[in-house]
This record gives sequence, structure tokens and C-alpha cells, in this order.
Amino acid sequence: MLLEHLEVNSFRGIFDLKLNFTDRTVLFGENAWGKSSLVKVLLSILGNNSELYEFTESDFRRVLKDSDEEKFLSKNEHEQKWREINNVESVIFFKFTFRERVFGSADTLEHLKKFSHVWCKNKNLYQRLHYYIKGIKV
Repeated sequence: MLLEHLEVNSFRGIFDLKLNFTDRTVLFGENAWGKSSLVKVLLSILGNNSELYEFTESDFRRVLKDSDEEKFLSKNEHEQKWREINNVESVIFFKFTFRERVFGSADTLEHLKKFSHVWCKNKNLYQRLHYYIKGIKV
């Protein structure tokens, strides 16, 4: 199974990201562009830790411009103003799209058979598995 596509919304330094993977995808960029955030997303599902990832306060992205007024707001007032401006709840969203490595392998390889009921089957195309994670700040 290969990770083929990833979508990330409002997680740490990432506002909206859609990324396609190849057999060898290289990640590089300037400081503070979200590389570490992207690795954290990948480890949340692909890491060796058997425990579920638990979102923390710092995982939820805030989009407020620095203004003199906002510098003096408490954390709760800052969050309330952010919600009023954006008119949305704080939500993190990940979508992972996996595909079989070899055409037809989802039906034949023993370790993939247990997922047979959730594979998206397409005639003459690789079978895919879509995995969604959503975090809502309450």
C-alpha cells in the first residue's frame, strides 16, 4: 500500500495543503513553511506508536493578523475574535489516500485482504483506500 495523496487543513503551520506523492517524494523549503507540521501529520497515522494521536491546543491553526488591539486580548478573547472573524469552529482535517502498490494486490496479498470491505474498487484502475481524520476544538 502506498500513500498517494494527502490533504491537510488548519493544522499548526498548514492552512490548506494538497500533496501528491510518488515513489520518492522529497520535502524541502524555507524555515517556518510547515515541513515539521507535515511530518507530524504523517506520523499521526504512519508512525509506529500504537496509541491514537491526540490533538493539542497548539495543533489548531489561528489566523489573526497582529494589530495593536489584538496584542492586549486574553487567550479566550483572542479565540472568540478569531471565531467571529472567520465564523467557523476550530477544525483540523486530514485526508489520506492510499493505493495498492501493485495492480490487483489488494485482493491477493494477505495483509491487505483484511481491508477488502473498504477499498474503493475501480475497473482497470488501482484500488484506493481513503482515510479521514477530523479534530474539532471544543
